[in-house]
Amino acid sequence: MDHRHHWELALTGKPETLDALTNLFTGEPASIVREGAPVMRSPHFNHFDDPSQVRTTAERLLKQAVALLNIFSHSHEHVGLGHLNCPKEDGTYHGQSVLMSWNIRTFSQEDAERIARDGERLASGAGAQLMQIAQQSDRVAEVLAFMSSDFSEWSSIYAAIEAIALDLRDRGVAGRDWSAIADRRWATSSELELLKRTANMYRHARQWEPPKPPMFLVNAQFLAKKVARQWLDSLVPAA
Repeated sequence: MDHRHHWELALTGKPETLDALTNLFTGEPASIVREGAPVMRSPHFNHFDDPSQVRTTAERLLKQAVALLNIFSHSHEHVGLGHLNCPKEDGTYHGQSVLMSWNIRTFSQEDAERIARDGERLASGAGAQLMQIAQQSDRVAEVLAFMSSDFSEWSSIYAAIEAIALDLRDRGVAGRDWSAIADRRWATSSELELLKRTANMYRHARQWEPPKPPMFLVNAQFLAKKVARQWLDSLVPAA
């Protein structure tokens, strides 16, 4: 290609979902512009000649955004990623289409109230800050990768908690294994132990004695998200 690149990724979906994504992408690493049909733009896209490289970068950023919405929000169903375009001076453009969708759920009235508060915080700038942190921290990017999409595998839940515990260790927070999480009161020791034993039952099958009763998957998802929310909040510099 011999023209200046201005890649644009068209988005479709429920207005509340697009609004939530707009609050996460406010300039760096990307922005969503609502000039008629919403489009995603990023200076990082424009370095690429190959549309597949643009798509890969866009998918990585959007998966991180999906994970943040999964952790903090709910009811964002089915966002379509439409044409990936690069307009040229002659009016033509290069393009291809991709599609992703996800579901984000809530479990109680108390959680719904917390989600409303978190939604306000994300909209007021915390979400954009967290997206920037994810570009600078391999550990945050790792946790968001484990918690993206449906987050329905025990191995992903275990890996996300393990990565958070490793981050606390790397930052010099005292505590062995997952105990640093309990010490910070992000979850109780008994909750973490039950999650670990249940996850190991599924991860190692016959090699691990199952707890009685085991933790339900939905409760493990809820606990992991609760821990992740508080961990992410601890990474945002105080105002």
